[in-house]
Amino acid sequence: MSTSAISRFVAGLLLISGFVVSSAAASEPSNPVESASLTQLSAAEISGRAMHLTAYFTQVLDLKAGQKRAVYRATVQRLAHLNQLKRTPENDENVNREYFSELSQVLTAGQYSAFTWMWTGMQPVLPASALSQRQ
Repeated sequence: MSTSAISRFVAGLLLISGFVVSSAAASEPSNPVESASLTQLSAAEISGRAMHLTAYFTQVLDLKAGQKRAVYRATVQRLAHLNQLKRTPENDENVNREYFSELSQVLTAGQYSAFTWMWTGMQPVLPASALSQRQ
């Protein structure tokens, strides 16, 4: 792995950790007024956030054109669902589970493993479909 690839990976890891932290902070606002403003995003804001995340994932995970389109669509859908639903841990978990499921269909086993590692900060994990193919 080249130095520039490592630098991109570390920068991306910092971006993802900031996104996860800001999502967690948004899920527990300090007052109801703040809650309303945090969850009401325009379609343009959702699209912009999805484009930024997709661009990052494209660079770090080396996505192909078809994968990039699918990741963008899944990311828009995730952000739109989070925008529409009342922010609770259960709703966030359900939306994220859907997102992970969609991405597991699009990404290779290695890409998905890197994605989950970046997202959760845990050790790489293979999707069940990849594990069943190995046996």
